[in-house]
Order: sequence, then structure tokens, then C-alpha cells
Amino acid sequence: MKKNVARSLAFALVLVLVPLAFPMIASAAHIHNYMVTTKTEYGWVSDGEHSVTEIHTHLCSCGAMFKESHVKPNESHIPAVGSGVYEGSYEGAGGMIFKTYRYTCVKCKHTYRNTVASKPKLASEEEAE
Repeated sequence: MKKNVARSLAFALVLVLVPLAFPMIASAAHIHNYMVTTKTEYGWVSDGEHSVTEIHTHLCSCGAMFKESHVKPNESHIPAVGSGVYEGSYEGAGGMIFKTYRYTCVKCKHTYRNTVASKPKLASEEEAE
């Protein structure tokens, strides 16, 4: 009698454990071979720089997919050709003239301002010309 109960329990245990083993066998038979695509996103930080984030999308032929993000060091803006717009100027300390321009960044597509200082011409320099 004890042998029959032990066999019945062993058989029931096998019936429970065998279906659980098949997903592990199926996944062990497939080696994921991911195709990776990279997308770069830029975000405005300041008039001097923008943030850079790379997003990698991994896609397997079986349909498995996951994404990972990599935050890169901030980069300086790069002005688009012809995007400079003169916004005005003002005189600062010591007679320095400051001219402000607005540009559009090629990468992040945001506008930013850049102020350039120029030394005023002295009267003797103007006479020399």
C-alpha cells in the first residue's frame, strides 16, 4: 500500500514538473541575436550646451525587444548655417561693446544666444584708417 501511494505521488510530481521544464528547454534552444538601432536625443540645457542621450533598441528575430539609454557628456551648440540673427548691442564696463546674436542649433534644434565682446576703436585708431 505504501508503495502505491509513493508511486502515485511520484507520478503526480512528474506531471507537475515536466510542463515547467519545457519553457526552459525551449528558451535554452534559442540564442538571441539582436539587431541594434541607435537613436540620439538632444535636450536644451543652457545657451552654451545641450544634453545628449543615446537610446539603443535591441530587437531579436523571435520578437524579444529591450531598450537601454546611455547619457553622454553635454556638448556645445553648433549653429546652423544662416541662423544667426542680430538682436542688439550694449556698452559695458571700460567701453566694451557687447553684441548679442540668436542662433539655432543644428543638433538640438533649439535657439540660443551668444554675446560677443568687441573692443571699441580708439580715436587714434580711427584717424589711422
